[in-house]
Formats: sequence, C-alpha cells, structure tokens
Amino acid sequence: MTAEHLMAIALKTGRGKDLIRLEQFVRYSVFSPDKLNQILARHDLVEKWRQFNDKCIRTNE
Repeated sequence: MTAEHLMAIALKTGRGKDLIRLEQFVRYSVFSPDKLNQILARHDLVEKWRQFNDKCIRTNE
C-alpha cells in the first residue's frame, strides 16, 4: 500500500489519530502530490482534502 493510499484512507476515516498521521505525511513530504490528487479525485475526496488542508495544515504554518 502506498503512502498516498494510506493518506486517502486516513482522510476518509477522519478519526483523530488518522488526521495526526495525515499531518505527519504532509510534514515529512513522504508522498507524491500528483499521485495523491489522482487518488483523491478517484474517490471523491478532493473537497475533504481541501478542508483538511485549510483547517489543519495552513493553521500550523
């Protein structure tokens, strides 16, 4: 299973521990943004990713 797939699963599940793991993937840049975007689009998670990004990632910068 790739990092991008794990990220999509974590995003879809949305539990606290999953969101922490998702933040760690982003912080350490251990994924391909292009691959992640393809997976998110395929599973209709683009909007949820945008919301996560706005709430969790941009506030921690």
